[in-house]
Amino acid sequence: MSDSDKIYGIDLGTTCSAIGAIVEGRPRLFEIEGSRLVPSVVTFGEEGVLVGQTAQNQRLLAPERTLASTKRRIGTGHVFDVDGREVTPKEAATEILRFLADEVERQSGERPRRVVVTVPAWFPQDARSETRNAAEAAGLEVVRLVNEPTAAALMHSFEDSTERLSLVYDFGGGTFDASLVQCSGELVEVKASNGDVHLGGDDLDGALVMGLLQDLREEDPGFAAAIQKSPGARQRFLAAVRDAKHELSNSLEATVRAPFLLDLDGTPKHLELPLDRRVLEEALEPLLERTFECVDRVLAEGGVEARDVDEVLLVGGTSRIPAVQEALQKRYGWEGDASVPAQEAVALGATLQAGIIEGGPIQSILLDVAVYPLAIAAVEPSMSAGSPDHFVSSIITPRNAPLPSRHTQRFHTTHPTQRELRIPVLQGGDPNPLRNTPLGVVVINDLPPAPGGKLQRPIAVEFRHDLSGLVSIRVTDEISGRSVDGQVVVGGAESEEARADLWVAIKEENMVPGDGTDPDPYLKQDVDWRATADDLERWEDEGDVPSTTTVSGDGAPLTEDLREAKDSFEQFLKHEKKVAREFPDAAAELAKTAGAGLVAVKGGDRETALQHYDELSDRMFALGIYL
Repeated sequence: MSDSDKIYGIDLGTTCSAIGAIVEGRPRLFEIEGSRLVPSVVTFGEEGVLVGQTAQNQRLLAPERTLASTKRRIGTGHVFDVDGREVTPKEAATEILRFLADEVERQSGERPRRVVVTVPAWFPQDARSETRNAAEAAGLEVVRLVNEPTAAALMHSFEDSTERLSLVYDFGGGTFDASLVQCSGELVEVKASNGDVHLGGDDLDGALVMGLLQDLREEDPGFAAAIQKSPGARQRFLAAVRDAKHELSNSLEATVRAPFLLDLDGTPKHLELPLDRRVLEEALEPLLERTFECVDRVLAEGGVEARDVDEVLLVGGTSRIPAVQEALQKRYGWEGDASVPAQEAVALGATLQAGIIEGGPIQSILLDVAVYPLAIAAVEPSMSAGSPDHFVSSIITPRNAPLPSRHTQRFHTTHPTQRELRIPVLQGGDPNPLRNTPLGVVVINDLPPAPGGKLQRPIAVEFRHDLSGLVSIRVTDEISGRSVDGQVVVGGAESEEARADLWVAIKEENMVPGDGTDPDPYLKQDVDWRATADDLERWEDEGDVPSTTTVSGDGAPLTEDLREAKDSFEQFLKHEKKVAREFPDAAAELAKTAGAGLVAVKGGDRETALQHYDELSDRMFALGIYL
């Protein structure tokens, strides 16, 4: 086999990444910097880019130039501020992938060209597209994207070919997936998948950090405030929490320890906080409940009950916490199978899939599914005289459609003289278009009039999923035969602008029947809280006192801590929509905290304002939100 024919398998993980190849008929991972797992950390230094363990070390020394866990934000349009330089999650992923390829070339003399890359099963279209773009920017051709739980099931089936129904419980550093997989000899067939791309070990770390910071604030508020203001101290604090968390897998008690954490008023401050397993389990409980919601949906969509599952594969480092396995036993009666290497199973499965594609002696067949329904926003005529028409989501591709897939539906134009057709493409199965994720708009211009006096012209819309789960669309005017083909996803920052335009377009034209609630709560929150911020800004600009004064009406200048709090509230609200896309479960509460904080500043209530500031700062730090 020539070098150009060889295909490598890559797990591009939130916390760690790995690359492998088939050696003598079996998957083997490359050892890099003394480990088969490479930290998914990138430092953008003055003299170049560092990746892996070297960057992990720099995370403590130069946190302002170091990025970690960027995978959770890929495809969202998010931009990181790295010491004044704008860096996208795709760029960080490109550096990690390039580093893996460089290391393989250094060790073997062969430069990887073609790869299989894993992604979370619940990754949306834009995240999948950006992952592929990142690989291409690193000089790699992606021959297949494979869902992570599917890759783990493939690896397990390679080791054990007995017929069984498996549930893959993939609880990693940044994402969670649950997949129901039927294994029958050489066939590995996914029946259903569900997940949460904002749920993983990072969230547990954040919950622990937030709780410990609160305890420290009560015991030593000056020390807690100093930690909060120091990027280096925050990173060392987080590293100490993670070390203690890992220790609790084998013991009931641990200590969060960071000697000489910082210098406070000329005095070295050491951090020593107790942490026991009970506290960890309390922080873990709500996260576990979210994983169980995904598991319940997978069982329902697969048409099975918990007792029908023959085995549960524990994948991802967080799945190996004893409390996770105990909760699975209590909730479902399952004994988790830990025989697959938790943090290597996905990379090994990707390598197996690479071997299958390149025609190696591996007797396995993989059948996966498209986890998200795809729809378009279409007009539904009103059934009541005098009532306006409204938009609905018309689903074309159902959830869990086998890959590759092709689904077509026929629609009609709304007017006989219609010259332009604009089709909003949506990801999700909610009847209300505003509750789904806009992917883009397909446009056909210069339509000729419908012949023969027809009132409407038939339009066929076809969605096609390839084996990587990436989507293309074909829209055909069935009278003229004219078609428009294309990918429906625009990646990166352009995606953010396209989404905003689409949401506004649907918002203006759509009148969706229902319970009377606002279909997009984040739009309403943005208007409400930004109005508060605008009022405050106008008061500062137009008042008789300088812009550094309070809104209490007494003309007293803002203290430094209130100014810092006010700036933080306004900064969050400025980026609230972006936070809402990346942290949908937390954004609403964070917005309320920021809005309430501004109201307190405006009312001159210093104590309440600073309380909200502490709460917002702790939550953002715990979630890893840096604006």
